[in-house]
Amino acid sequence: MALTLESYFEQKALDNMRAGGKYKGSANLPKAHHIDVRQQIADLAGVGARNVSNVKTILLAAHPRLIEALRDGALTMASAADLALAYVAQGKFAESQPLAREAMEVNRKNRPDGWQGFRAESLLGASFAGEKKYAEAEPLLLEGYQGMLARKDRIAAPDRYHLELAHQWLVQLYKDWGKPQKAAEMAKELEP
Repeated sequence: MALTLESYFEQKALDNMRAGGKYKGSANLPKAHHIDVRQQIADLAGVGARNVSNVKTILLAAHPRLIEALRDGALTMASAADLALAYVAQGKFAESQPLAREAMEVNRKNRPDGWQGFRAESLLGASFAGEKKYAEAEPLLLEGYQGMLARKDRIAAPDRYHLELAHQWLVQLYKDWGKPQKAAEMAKELEP
């Protein structure tokens, strides 16, 4: 949003430069009012001036899909889901939950038919299962897995392991919950 004001600040800097030219050769020069356009934008955005240059470079050179992902928060949410996955793998289930929940909610809002929201839902379910909260975990794991399975053709090959993980977590849930028959049925029924 701050970048939309760039032309305003540039015009203001140009006006100041022109105003300064009016006093050329005069002994009574007014105090110059210097405007650093990049710094003004950075101040509005609450970031460093270098970040403004980096963002401008990305906006000029990046593929339109990358820009869209940055605008809708998908890149940030993918990172949150990746961190949630790392926490699940480390057994840090409480740390995983807020990240997975946020990734799920933002992805569902911004990309309601995308597979990433279902991935995050499955992660949330895995974190509850890790805490032995099986009744809370089951619907999340089922919906997360089934949602990804229904969108399997949209999941890039390197990301399909998320679908396999969701399947494994679902089968493991029933084993840990003391439902070996259901685990066996799910293993046969829902194989990726």
